Amino acid sequence: MTFVFTDTLGRDYMVENAVSYELIDEAGASCKGLRLYFDTDCELGEIVCVKAENDGSLVFNGFCDLQKESRAQSGFEYFIYARSLASILVDNEAEPFEYKNPTAKQLFISNIRQFGFKCALPDIFTENSYIVSKGASCFGAVNDFVFMMTGFPVYVDENGSMRVYGEGKKVRYLDDYHLLSHEYIISRSSVISRVDYKINASEGYKYHCTGSFAEQNKIQRSGKINLSGLPVWQREKAAERKITASLDEYYSLKIRLSGVCGFHLFDRVKTDKGEFFVSEIIYAKNEKGETTTLVMKRKPEGKMINYVA
Repeated sequence: MTFVFTDTLGRDYMVENAVSYELIDEAGASCKGLRLYFDTDCELGEIVCVKAENDGSLVFNGFCDLQKESRAQSGFEYFIYARSLASILVDNEAEPFEYKNPTAKQLFISNIRQFGFKCALPDIFTENSYIVSKGASCFGAVNDFVFMMTGFPVYVDENGSMRVYGEGKKVRYLDDYHLLSHEYIISRSSVISRVDYKINASEGYKYHCTGSFAEQNKIQRSGKINLSGLPVWQREKAAERKITASLDEYYSLKIRLSGVCGFHLFDRVKTDKGEFFVSEIIYAKNEKGETTTLVMKRKPEGKMINYVA
């Protein structure tokens, strides 16, 4: 993997033989994260932009958050931590607002376009109101809406276009790769079976949302949230999301492959434990060489029920 840096004066630097790196792309995170160690003969300026390429393809494009320089006998040792382009949307707060019958593109125009990104979102809309609450980031203002409407998050690609993830079209097979390690996990500790919520401050938590999967697997764990500031449809979606998010770690498969393998988030992968989707990709290099680690999830099946009691 090749890395290119641009400093505050517009000068470019290239690193082709990094000592080590770790590039993490996660479905639950707004942006990619890159940790990089390398040696140079010359001193670098203050780094602003960081790019990474693999076999001619741009796999990372972002901003430097942290730069450390150490002097060595043979030159300089550097550490860089960078986040991808979407980090600027995470670091800026959206204006609280109630949108009437919004579309994803309208939310993009109001919250994202000012930063120079391009819109590649599909036609997603609702005939209800949608509230962007105080404290939400510009990224979250769009992402939360799209996720509630489609079940998939948004992302900013390496060319600066905002898109929505989707399920992989083709199924991939682990037999096509050199498998180094394999770990299958069933985690029941964080699963919530019921959410109790209220829709105004003067009432109790008399509204409920239950998930049949947790109940079928004999898990009894509840949580309480105040949703009084949201429209009706957002309340139910928020309660359901709290349950589905708790199920994310229930079935997971972590595998490590030799080399830098070209996977994408939400790719479908067939394994001996069934079909999973890719939720995290870690490209790494150390003294033993380059590897690709995939964290894959399997969505538990079940229904959500909202009721008043």
